Amino acid sequence: IRAVRDFTSRTKGTMKARDFFMLSYYLGGINMEDLKHIDFNKCHKELRYTRTKTEFRGGQETRFTIPEEAKPIIAKYIMKDGHLDIGKDSKVNYNMSYGMRRIRKALGIPNLYMYSARKTFSQNAFELGVSTRVIDYVLGHSLRNSGILYHYVSVSKEMADSAIRKVIEYTNADLKKQDTPNN
Repeated sequence: IRAVRDFTSRTKGTMKARDFFMLSYYLGGINMEDLKHIDFNKCHKELRYTRTKTEFRGGQETRFTIPEEAKPIIAKYIMKDGHLDIGKDSKVNYNMSYGMRRIRKALGIPNLYMYSARKTFSQNAFELGVSTRVIDYVLGHSLRNSGILYHYVSVSKEMADSAIRKVIEYTNADLKKQDTPNN
């Protein structure tokens, strides 16, 4: 994730793919399909959405504070209507896939796709000890058939905020080391 975060290119489309990859990661592994439906004019500080894939099955609303790391990317791509300039439906997958292919090739990471942001977020959260219930919530998974314990416990916005912050802090740990002068 750090290699993608630090990747630069002179190609605008490739940088856009990198930005949306990182935005997905910063927003708890949100899918591009869900991201394109969000009106950021209505959610300046807090993201609230129900995952498109689980909406018809009674999926729950996911809520968390928009991390500071995501805000410059949102500001860069927000349009007047509040949605992000991802592209037209037919071109979204092609343009993002093409940009990710260029990043994949430049970094030598064979299985790097837009969806990798979601998978990497969840793997990092799990490795950092975030409960699977909180990870499921942040990812927007439908929890109706997830076991009896899930019927008795609920995840708060604060728990989701904490999990996302923990993962981002882990990702940014190398930046903090660079900023600290050697004694």
